[in-house]
Amino acid sequence: MKFGSIAVIFALIFQVTASPITWPWSFKPYTLTSTPLFDELSLLANYQTVANCLSGNGTIEDGPLDTSEYCTLSDCKSSTATIYASFKSMIGGYILLDEQNKKIMVIFKATTEDYEWLIDFTFLLVDYKPYAQKKLGASFNCFGCFAHLGFYKSVYDYMEKFYYQVEEVHQKYPDFQIYVSGHSLGGAIAALVGIEFKILGLDPIVVTYGQPKVGNALLSNWMDSKFNSDTTISNYKSSSAVLTKNTFTRVTHLGDTVPHLPPTLLGYTHAGCEVQFQSPGINDTVSDIEVLGKFDYGTEIKEDIEIYGPYIASEDWDNIPIAVEHGNYFLNIGYCYTPSLDLST
Repeated sequence: MKFGSIAVIFALIFQVTASPITWPWSFKPYTLTSTPLFDELSLLANYQTVANCLSGNGTIEDGPLDTSEYCTLSDCKSSTATIYASFKSMIGGYILLDEQNKKIMVIFKATTEDYEWLIDFTFLLVDYKPYAQKKLGASFNCFGCFAHLGFYKSVYDYMEKFYYQVEEVHQKYPDFQIYVSGHSLGGAIAALVGIEFKILGLDPIVVTYGQPKVGNALLSNWMDSKFNSDTTISNYKSSSAVLTKNTFTRVTHLGDTVPHLPPTLLGYTHAGCEVQFQSPGINDTVSDIEVLGKFDYGTEIKEDIEIYGPYIASEDWDNIPIAVEHGNYFLNIGYCYTPSLDLST
């Protein structure tokens, strides 16, 4: 992807200097202390990589994850989960079933193919009516809610063609917790699929990594209310915090520009409780994660100015670090970790 145009957007929006800025926002971020929560988020990130194996003409065969060729990571090799089904149309992903831990995980892949860039950049905001409301009779009351057209159409396509897979496994295991997760484009899809599952009464846990914005402030407010974001922010202060049903956790990395897009100036905001890696590169320590809480435009501007300001001020366009951290979520989350993967180059 060419990021020059994005850099120009930042240059036009922000007339900045290299000086750090302190912002007097009401919410004070705090450092995560829960190792159990960190481990859950890390495990889901590892499982995310399997979805990347659907790139191109790739397929994912059903079967136990610990013997699968689609993930050589230690977390996969020690997993008790089974690949239940995969899917691919406008978007791709798979369902992971963990009978021992009573989990059903629906995981969406990131942007890896040319046509998926068209989904990302079809960012017109349109009136949002979930598939579950229009076709399945679910109740959804959110007047004035608008969503990203590309993501909305992709979720509609997924629900129409593949939701039956979730219905099937949920009927077999009605007491299992449903998770919805994804990275980048997959994170945006997971956020909107989370709404579909929520209004269908499935009480999902939604976790996204490096997710772009999916809708306007009214939609974000609806999600924060239904996914208990205020309670989640409070609960994550505990050193024993874990993921719980009807919650939305949005994992970001300082220096990853994708969560700042599409721009808030176009009417977009985020939902969920944001937890953010602070240090460059791949990190594996709980203390590197700050809980930032609900979306705050001032915090987003502050990050943009502090990270990109010096480059914009000096017109150093070639070295501006846009999206440099987009793959760094517990591991390089953008790979398909098959035995043939060569990480030496």
